[in-house]
Amino acid sequence: LRERYNLNVEFSPPSVIYKETPSKAGYGFEAYTMPKPCWAVVKLLLEPLPRGSGIEYKSNKIPSNQMKYKYQRHVRKSVLSSLEQGNYGWELTDMRITLVDGEHHFLHTHPLDFFVATPMALMDGLRNTGTTLLEPLIKVRITAPTEYMGKIVNDIIRMEGEFDTPVSNSVNCTIEGILPVAQSMDYTVRLAQLTSGKAVYSQSFAGYRDCPLEKGKITPRRGVNPLDRSKWILYARGAMRDSLDI
Repeated sequence: LRERYNLNVEFSPPSVIYKETPSKAGYGFEAYTMPKPCWAVVKLLLEPLPRGSGIEYKSNKIPSNQMKYKYQRHVRKSVLSSLEQGNYGWELTDMRITLVDGEHHFLHTHPLDFFVATPMALMDGLRNTGTTLLEPLIKVRITAPTEYMGKIVNDIIRMEGEFDTPVSNSVNCTIEGILPVAQSMDYTVRLAQLTSGKAVYSQSFAGYRDCPLEKGKITPRRGVNPLDRSKWILYARGAMRDSLDI
């Protein structure tokens, strides 16, 4: 980069990207009715789903005279764009969000009011349900001379991984397992040192699993938190700028 593009670049150590999911089912609610003119009432049901389910969004049959269909579409769009940060600052996954109730006002509702109210309702729901931290996993396959397999198994156990019964022949042994990314980021280097470079290692992404908070990481929130209601309303209405917008 320096020779070809005259760029001086510093590389920081790689970081682990965690995710979050609701710890239990619960409701989030927001009645955004002040300062007028505004009126948007949103009630969401948040439910956790099995690992690997991703995001599901549903809407109850709310009549149009109670909440116009275009506003219900606004809620859906706003929910899906607000899932980048949960209670711990990580992207949300493996959850179902259902719009169970809502209300507009024939006179006071502004077309953008539901984009202001929905993130507040979502974060209120996450505050009520709590969130569980999820850590990324990798599936690994290691082939090495049989005499090293005992130490490799001990390494996997030490990294809090899981493994299948090793398969061996007269010379080599192969083991497949699941490792947490946070504990195994430099394992290829350790493995090469352990086996004098005689091991063959491959890995692929294997999803996420629950992670105790003390073993994971909280990342600072980026931008204004909708739970800071007054500041969020000013920001969402364009009356205040966040440092990230500058």
